[in-house]
Amino acid sequence: MIYILALVGFLFFHPHHQSVTEIHYEPEANSFEISISIINHDMEAFLSKIHSKSVNLGNIKDSLDNAKILFSYIEKNLHLKLDSIHVDLELIGFEAEKDELNVYLESEEIDHITDYIEVENTLLMDYFANQQNIVHLEYLHIKQSKKLTQNLSKMQCKI
Repeated sequence: MIYILALVGFLFFHPHHQSVTEIHYEPEANSFEISISIINHDMEAFLSKIHSKSVNLGNIKDSLDNAKILFSYIEKNLHLKLDSIHVDLELIGFEAEKDELNVYLESEEIDHITDYIEVENTLLMDYFANQQNIVHLEYLHIKQSKKLTQNLSKMQCKI
């Protein structure tokens, strides 16, 4: 019984920091569609800290400024490479709810991939040492998932 109480106490008082990034290749558009789901208050706390001002991603009146701040951070911490060539991403939009932030991105048009796809995701790893970023990658018939941490922040999928 004591072990169960200790485990419940640990889980209750120990914060869990995680994001889920889904990357799906859309052959008709020759591009990748990307969605990121992350804990909203974690992202707001981090962005508030680095910008020295309160950031409320759900505030509609500040949505343009928030989009710039958010995309600037994501652009520095989420990288997609095809055969060692960096792929530019574009912010399609985001939805901030009380507990969850969903971000939608799209890659530039892809002309070819011959060897591999590489994903680096360091979102919030510079703020939370225990941050985990789960990445699900789907390209045509290939599906691969990986948990990324500070010790291993990249994954590679051979074509």
